[in-house]
Amino acid sequence: MDKQQLDEIIDCQPDERLRYWYFRDRYALILLGLAARHGVPVATLKRSPLAGLLNKPLVKELLAGLGDGVLSQAHCQAVWPLDTREFILTLDRWGGEDRSWQQTCRPGWNLVLQLNFTSAHGQAMQRLLKTRQRAVFNFGGHPVVEPGPDEAPRDTLAWARIDLDWEHNEALIEEIQSDWVREALHTRDHYKRHARRRAPRYWWGDGEGLERYCAEQLGAYTRLWSEAMLGAALEFIHRDLGIGTVYYHSFDTGAALKGIQHSLPPRSLYSELPRRFCFQPCQAPPRFLARGLRKRLAKLRKPLWYRLDLRGLGAPGEADGR
Repeated sequence: MDKQQLDEIIDCQPDERLRYWYFRDRYALILLGLAARHGVPVATLKRSPLAGLLNKPLVKELLAGLGDGVLSQAHCQAVWPLDTREFILTLDRWGGEDRSWQQTCRPGWNLVLQLNFTSAHGQAMQRLLKTRQRAVFNFGGHPVVEPGPDEAPRDTLAWARIDLDWEHNEALIEEIQSDWVREALHTRDHYKRHARRRAPRYWWGDGEGLERYCAEQLGAYTRLWSEAMLGAALEFIHRDLGIGTVYYHSFDTGAALKGIQHSLPPRSLYSELPRRFCFQPCQAPPRFLARGLRKRLAKLRKPLWYRLDLRGLGAPGEADGR
């Protein structure tokens, strides 16, 4: 993406914090809400690519209360379980240097959408770890939130890197990732393997406190972060950017085009996750990448992406095969 376009996107966002709420399986309501908008018969949704989402317990409960069998976006937005969690969304830039090191498909820039914990989570973590440190499991070499000179550090749970093109009305999610979950669990496991009888202190805090933090605070996020991040990205791409078609990398094609040879990401993030979100497999690349990637694509035996048409989710029938 061109940096000027990227700067315009970020500059157009409001100065106040973008608050975002998520609960388990909310992505099903996000997608159904986009499909339903002002109202669609449930019978039509049963013949659409979203049919599998209708079996989610919270969706089944919602549908049971519809008197006329017509679902709307307002219905989906009215569901708020008690275990709803609050996050803060921020935007940043990534790219402009070595494409292979920064793992972008093409030269240029990615838009980064960051999913951050609230200050309440940070305070709870500090109490358990007996430390004043913040952002202890952020990795500075990745697109996590970098505080300004007068800002406190912010704990970044996850991020999504996005490339896009308004001419073709397409976006490509290059990756989603969470350093926080991986590093916290890795640090906990390392401590458990090497701790002596008396728990030592580390730069990040108390070892036994970290075990409690992972059990009491982080456990729910390890199961939630990937769907919360992808759900936030899809809402932002459609609502704020006005883009209707979203692509997502498959594991092998994404690794090849981004030049990843070592430290491969979890395969489930590029297979199971897009399928849960009703992305449809396709062999044609995003149109805005097709020309620039022609030579690299020719070297791939069976290139594969996942594609989601956010404007036609409620329509019955098969994917268009693009």
